[in-house]
Amino acid sequence: FSGAMEITVARMEEHKAALESALRANPRGAAKVSEDFELEHGGFVDLAVALPFYRIQLLSYLRDDLVNARWLWERIPKEAQNDGDMQRVWRGVALLHNNKLKE
Repeated sequence: FSGAMEITVARMEEHKAALESALRANPRGAAKVSEDFELEHGGFVDLAVALPFYRIQLLSYLRDDLVNARWLWERIPKEAQNDGDMQRVWRGVALLHNNKLKE
C-alpha cells in the first residue's frame, strides 16, 4: 500500500512541476496539464492539491470552451465549488454562457 501511495505522491509532484512549467511557457499547455491531472487524480486527492489544477482548467475553458466549463463545474467536488476564486470564475462563465456579459 505504501508503495502505491509513494507512486501517487511522486506522480502528483510531476503534475505540479508540469503545471508550473506550462504556466510560464504556454497557457494552453497548462490547461492540458490540468485536464491530465483531473483524469488521473480527480476526486481522489486532497482539495488543497487539486484546487490549483481546477482553477487553471476552469479559467482555460472560460476563454474558449464554455460547454466544458459547465461540465467541469458539475463534476468537481462541492468543496472546490465553494472556493472564492472558483466562484468568481464561475460567475464569469455563467454570464458568458447566458450572453449577459457585454463585450
